[in-house]
Amino acid sequence: MIGPLVSICLPAYNNAEHIEQAIRSALCQTYVNVEVVVVDDASYDGTYDLVNAIADPRIRLSRNDTNLGLAGNWNQSIRLARGEFVKLMGADDVLEPSAIEKELQALVDHPTAVLAESDSQIVNTDGIQRGVFRRYWRSGLVPGRRIAKDSIRTVDLFGSPVANLIRGSVLKRVGGFDPTFVYVADYDLLMSVASHGDIFIIREALNQFRVRKGSNTSRVMGGGEESAYLSEHRRLLEKHRKDLALTGFDIGVSMMMRRTWSLMVRVYLRVFAR
Repeated sequence: MIGPLVSICLPAYNNAEHIEQAIRSALCQTYVNVEVVVVDDASYDGTYDLVNAIADPRIRLSRNDTNLGLAGNWNQSIRLARGEFVKLMGADDVLEPSAIEKELQALVDHPTAVLAESDSQIVNTDGIQRGVFRRYWRSGLVPGRRIAKDSIRTVDLFGSPVANLIRGSVLKRVGGFDPTFVYVADYDLLMSVASHGDIFIIREALNQFRVRKGSNTSRVMGGGEESAYLSEHRRLLEKHRKDLALTGFDIGVSMMMRRTWSLMVRVYLRVFAR
């Protein structure tokens, strides 16, 4: 019996160096009923032609006539997704073979769960592991608002989009990415999704998140755009303040933690990323 369709969305912009590895990892899942939705955002490095040359009917490739930007291209991939469940994946990320199977099973077994989250291996440009990013400190089913609020007070417990499988109906209800955010658009989206139900935590590294110089993470946390990032984070807190019942103290602690986290990532990038 074939299970529900899972859409793995890969918005791409000038990702020719790594996108084939990302797509191959999405296609080589132990759970086979997947579609890989690749939306090229007017790349000029051959990304579109490279993906077009991969012969697999599960790939659905499209190209934007003009560059839509980060949030715009993410939203375009969501609009094209046909699956009951959606995985949002960076074009330089990698999925472990059992990722979809294990995360999907968690959502099927727990109807109140709107997200299934797994840990991430942190790798550099060459794919060499440089650490593991753990999610929430409990495994199993946890109220989404609890994780969102704990994330505000500590670090981003949702991690990168690739670490999350989302129930498609809830993703549509949320309305996709908020285009007014540049640096925290994925964080905002996942917090919004989390407020609609529970999250199932899988304490196993089922994906690889690539940190490299020149990436969005590197530009922000490397110091060049840190002030703009912190300003946007404050706006994120205000947006979710009522829904998460955040106090002034919560917001103050969150801003302090973001500054500290930014410093730690900056050190990491200088030592390990290249």
